[in-house]
Amino acid sequence: MGIRVIQDLIFHLPLRYEDRTRIYPIGSLMAGMTALICGRVEFIDILPRGRKSLICRISDGTGFISLKFFHFSANQHNILKPGTLISCFAEVRYGFAGLEMVHPDYQVISNPETYLTETRLTPVYPLTEGLSQNTLRKAVKHALSLCNSEPQLLVDWIPDSILKNYHYPSLAEAIQTLHAPDESVTIEALQNGSIPALKRLAFEELLAHHLSLRLTRNKTKAWQSPVFASSSDKTIAEQFLRSLPFKLTGAQQRVIAEIEADCRLEHPMMRLVQGGGYGSHGIIGRTAQTQFQRVV
Repeated sequence: MGIRVIQDLIFHLPLRYEDRTRIYPIGSLMAGMTALICGRVEFIDILPRGRKSLICRISDGTGFISLKFFHFSANQHNILKPGTLISCFAEVRYGFAGLEMVHPDYQVISNPETYLTETRLTPVYPLTEGLSQNTLRKAVKHALSLCNSEPQLLVDWIPDSILKNYHYPSLAEAIQTLHAPDESVTIEALQNGSIPALKRLAFEELLAHHLSLRLTRNKTKAWQSPVFASSSDKTIAEQFLRSLPFKLTGAQQRVIAEIEADCRLEHPMMRLVQGGGYGSHGIIGRTAQTQFQRVV
C-alpha cells in the first residue's frame, strides 16, 4: 500500500462512502439499495444443502429480510439467537425467500435506548490482505488527531491569498472533510467532485505537476549542446514545401518556426510534437532538416 509515514496515511483517501446515518424500515427496502436496518432475529438455521450457509431472518414490524453468511463460526450462530436485536448494513438483493443481505456488517444492540447511528458518512478505503476497514479507520482517525495537535505534520504550501481567491479550504480542512465528511456533505457531491475539498487537492496536484515540469525544463537549460548552424539559403525548404500536395496548417507552420528557434539555442531541445494528421510529424522533421545541418 506504500504507507510508511503519517503523511502517507493521511493521503490514503477513501474509495467511496457509505451512508449509515439513517435507519430504513425493512418494509421500505428495494433490491439494489444499500441501507442500514434494525430488527429482531426471528429464526436462525444452517443449510447443509449445496454450499453450507448460515441463514437468519430479522423483522422490525414493517417487514422481514433474510441474512445469509457463507463464512461463519459457531459463535455467530450463538450470538444471532431468536429475539436478539441487531443492526445490519449491506446491499439488498433478491433471494429465494425474498429480499436478503449477504454477509452484512452487523452489530448486536444490547440497549436500544442508547443505540446511535453514525453522524457522518462512513469512508471505505483501499485495503490489502489482512487489513480491515475498522483497523484502517481507527489509524486514520488517530493520524488526523495527531495532525490537529501537531500542525507541522501537514504543511500547507499554497498561500492563503490563493486559497481565498478560489474559495478553497486549507489542506487540513480538506483532508478532514474527505476522511470524515460532516452532515452537510452528500455522497453525490463526493462522487462527482463538486465539493471544495476535492477541488483544492486536485488544484494542488496539478500545480505540483506543473512546477515539476518547469523545474525539469530549467535544469535542461543548464546543459550545454552544440548550436546547429542555420542555412542562409531557404530555397531547399521552400522547394520542399511547394512540392507537397497540400498547404501546411497554421499549427504546423508555428511548430516548424519553434523548432528552428530551438535549434539556435545552446541547450538541448525538449520538444514532443503531437499531431493527428498522417505523416505530419515527418513533414515537420523533414522541413526542419532542410534548414539545419541535422535535427535530432
